[in-house]
Amino acid sequence: MPRALIITGLWLLGLTAAYQAGKATRPDAAAATVSTRETETAPTTRTPAWALRIDNPRAFPQAALKPTGNAEFQQSFEEMLPSLQDPRSHDAMFMLADVWATRDPQAATDWLATLDLNDARNPYLFSALSAWARNDPAAAKAWLDAQPVAPGESRDYLLAGLVRGLSTSDPAAALKILLDAPASPERNGSLEFLLRAWTGISLEHAFAQVAALPDSLLREQAIGKLTANLTTDQLEAAQSWAQSLPSPQERNAACTGIAARWSQSDPAAAADWAAGLQDPATRTTAFGEIGTRWARIDPLAAGDWLSARAGQPETDLAARSISWSTVGIDPDRAFSQVAAITRAGLRDETFEQVGRFWLSRDPQAARRFLERESNMPPSIREKLLQSFE
Repeated sequence: MPRALIITGLWLLGLTAAYQAGKATRPDAAAATVSTRETETAPTTRTPAWALRIDNPRAFPQAALKPTGNAEFQQSFEEMLPSLQDPRSHDAMFMLADVWATRDPQAATDWLATLDLNDARNPYLFSALSAWARNDPAAAKAWLDAQPVAPGESRDYLLAGLVRGLSTSDPAAALKILLDAPASPERNGSLEFLLRAWTGISLEHAFAQVAALPDSLLREQAIGKLTANLTTDQLEAAQSWAQSLPSPQERNAACTGIAARWSQSDPAAAADWAAGLQDPATRTTAFGEIGTRWARIDPLAAGDWLSARAGQPETDLAARSISWSTVGIDPDRAFSQVAAITRAGLRDETFEQVGRFWLSRDPQAARRFLERESNMPPSIREKLLQSFE
């Protein structure tokens, strides 16, 4: 598996599970092993794994609340590790680590640090360290500083766990840890935790905190994340704030985030707003975000909007997205949308990619289309027909 996919998957496993259980990639259960600490004695009588006896999947994570002592927490982990690929097992173990750390953080982190998950990122240690940081940030930080973890991916990952925990109890301290950490995907991802804490105080407070970030790249990333996660009630205030930002890059990040968020609920209104943006590059990016989301909701309505702006360079990215969703419904219309893309390289690339996508979904219908004359460039059509040879 490519290294980039591994990093992305495991980052989501750790961070996303903090807010939305059951959506992250699971480590390889077959490779997971447990090293039992000599100072902790497991019960001699094996009991069923807590959660595996629960009939209601929605109640599964409540199993994490049942253990009372270190030995029971340890045994629960040992029994659930073989079913690690089950999303419910991961959810229960993530919560289990959090609860254990609220009762005995030293024991929880020491033992969880011994888990061999065949990867440097340990989401359960991440969860425990976060819980410890909420209640005793100095002790949690001291524990991490004392670990033989070399600077790099695994330490950056655990630092993000500290940021997660501190964000709820001491956002200023969490921000200091984040700013002191080296630039990494983990540092950028942990912005989500601080943004939630800041917006929990007020949207205006979040705007002020983001604007005060000292690093321009981090500031742009924070602006994009903040605006893309606004509630519909917050969008109006965000529009004025976005236009007031000092740099074109920041305005672009804010407007793109607003477009992405707004188009999830009212893409037509979002498109009308984006049409009034002054910067052509920002307008193009915003239209691209709107087209992507509108096409998922109603590709034909998105196509009608696109037809009214056909041939305009600022709709090139939107046309690319909408054609992907339209090809299975009306291929002639989809490839007409592609043909209207003004940039030749993007247009040819989209013809081929949308064609291959359709071939994978409905090869016979795609073949009939390719065998007749259309607005698809002949060289691309011949290349796609070679799939049937």
